[in-house]
Amino acid sequence: MNMNLENNIKQSLENFEMPYDHKAWEALSHKLDEKMSVEISNSRKFNYKYIVAAGITSVIAISLFLLNSTNPTNSNAKVVSQNGNSIRMQTKNTYQKEQIKEMETIQNQSTDNVSKSAQNTKVQAEKSEAQIINQEKSFQNLGLISKTGMSNTSTSKPVLTKFNMPAIQDVCLNDKVKIENSNNENLIIISPNNKQTIVEPNKVFNYIPSIDGEYQLAHIVNDKLIVESDFNVKSNQTAEFIIDNENSYNDEELPTVVLKSNSTGNDYTWMIDGKVLNSNSKETEAHLYKKGSYTATLIVTHNNGCKSKESKTIRIAKDYNLLAVDAFEPLSSNSKINTFIPFALTRRDVRFTMIIFDMNGNEVFKTNDSNQPWNGVDPKSNETAKSGSMYVWKVILENPEEGEKGQYGGSVIVR
Repeated sequence: MNMNLENNIKQSLENFEMPYDHKAWEALSHKLDEKMSVEISNSRKFNYKYIVAAGITSVIAISLFLLNSTNPTNSNAKVVSQNGNSIRMQTKNTYQKEQIKEMETIQNQSTDNVSKSAQNTKVQAEKSEAQIINQEKSFQNLGLISKTGMSNTSTSKPVLTKFNMPAIQDVCLNDKVKIENSNNENLIIISPNNKQTIVEPNKVFNYIPSIDGEYQLAHIVNDKLIVESDFNVKSNQTAEFIIDNENSYNDEELPTVVLKSNSTGNDYTWMIDGKVLNSNSKETEAHLYKKGSYTATLIVTHNNGCKSKESKTIRIAKDYNLLAVDAFEPLSSNSKINTFIPFALTRRDVRFTMIIFDMNGNEVFKTNDSNQPWNGVDPKSNETAKSGSMYVWKVILENPEEGEKGQYGGSVIVR
């Protein structure tokens, strides 16, 4: 009896088939599809790390649901499957496992896609960062961005503009040098003895070098003195001369002052009261016709091209009056004193007219020949002038010397 009971139970288990409810499975599948849809939709809003965690959670939930079902047929089916007697139950279990694997595959693909998208985003970000770094390096090479990544306009030192230095040729000592500073910064002149002179921005300065040697032009950059150019100041010799007035008249009996220089040079310029004399030698003569003080100046051009200058004062004691005497003796046998004519007219090559007047203004004598002086006789009365008589003379020059007046005059007494 026991054997029959066991056989019946065995037969019942072998012929047992788990009922398949199509609607129940669709409901489960629909719930799974909705959950996956929600999970995938949320993955677009959150970081891919949260999406992966959500997918894994879904897989675990489904697995637990299938494995922990309360239907008692599932336990029996498991026993039958272990004994290997129910092929159909094994097939349904296999189908369920395949469904789970398919769902896991879908989840894994979604996770992989999200991971790949995140990886692509990371790669793009790295590329962008590399491009930014390369751009910064390019800007650094151009000097637009400093090594710290900040704009040079805010953190680095300002870009220096070119400093315009005036072009100055070599000059001579004591010459006036016109120096123009066209910059917005101070220009500095440095003398050979390190004396500094400031030329203000956008100013013109007349500079007179005080010593010879090399002068430098500089400006300040970052608290440092930067020398940009230089020029030389050549030394000068002196322009020395002496005044020789021992012979106050030359061979033509002109009032003459002799000027002599002992300076070495290529050219000599002589001036009297600023008027240039017609001479360029080491020695010259000056004709000074009126008494008074005169300024004689010598400018010497030396072998190095530089010029030096010296001035002295000349003093003349009396006016030049053609060397005329103030008295003569008509009755003397001495030919040197018995006639009257200004002595210079007898030596000079000059055209003239001499007129003698009495004290009443009457013309007594007239001549334009130096060989025909007045002998003291009045041509009208044919009488010799009485001793002690005074007469007035006047000489008119037709071709006076440069600087000479054209008319002379005076008085003469008959003895």
